[in-house]
Amino acid sequence: MQREDAAQLHQFVLHAALDIVQDLAWTTSAMFLKAIDRFNDLVVSVYVTAGHILYIYGTDLHVHNI
Repeated sequence: MQREDAAQLHQFVLHAALDIVQDLAWTTSAMFLKAIDRFNDLVVSVYVTAGHILYIYGTDLHVHNI
């Protein structure tokens, strides 16, 4: 996969996880939602503020296995 394609794939995976994130953000009191979604080697995690502002990011799978 080319570098440009990988960047677009990461954006697509993060946007696809937004539905899951929005449901979880209102049903849990946790501020850090670890590994809420996975696609290939990309793991999606989220920080939720008290005002329900979302910081959603993706990391490589091997980072979570350390």
